[in-house]
Amino acid sequence: MKKKCTRCGEVKLLTDYYEEKRWKTQRSACKDCFYKKSMEYDNTEKGYLSLKYQRMTRKRTDLEKRRTNKRFFTFDELLAAFEKHKNMYGMKSAWGPGPDHLDQHLPMTMILPKNPNKKAKRIRSNLSIDRLDNSLDYTIQNIIFIRGDENVRKRDTTYNDCFFQIRLHEERFINMEAI
Repeated sequence: MKKKCTRCGEVKLLTDYYEEKRWKTQRSACKDCFYKKSMEYDNTEKGYLSLKYQRMTRKRTDLEKRRTNKRFFTFDELLAAFEKHKNMYGMKSAWGPGPDHLDQHLPMTMILPKNPNKKAKRIRSNLSIDRLDNSLDYTIQNIIFIRGDENVRKRDTTYNDCFFQIRLHEERFINMEAI
């Protein structure tokens, strides 16, 4: 059987349409048109953040255990937090000396790979929603908007490691204690 796509107007086989599971029928737009429309949305700021929001609770494999991160805020709260970030930093990473020194913060992008369904190289400058303390779940107070490459560097450092490094720095450089 064939069906006419409501978007492009082409007559295509029913296999060229996604099934609408709720009504056991085919969608009105073909797979190609549906993909194009979803890519248009995903390449908007709201669509990109929506993808990041959905991926926050995926299972991650740690060396010792399997943990599911929990998310304790709504998508609207995430959008509001990102708007607050943009008011302070613009489209620059929050990782750096602070909003008074924006020239030292790296710019962030929101570019999707050409085909996100296939394994593609990550774009290092893309926005990443990271947790300040990786031992805690995702909460509005525990997230930070940084670049993907900064997130990868930070991932190998724990919150307690930072305290240890700060203590060593204070001992050696501020208090001038010998090794």
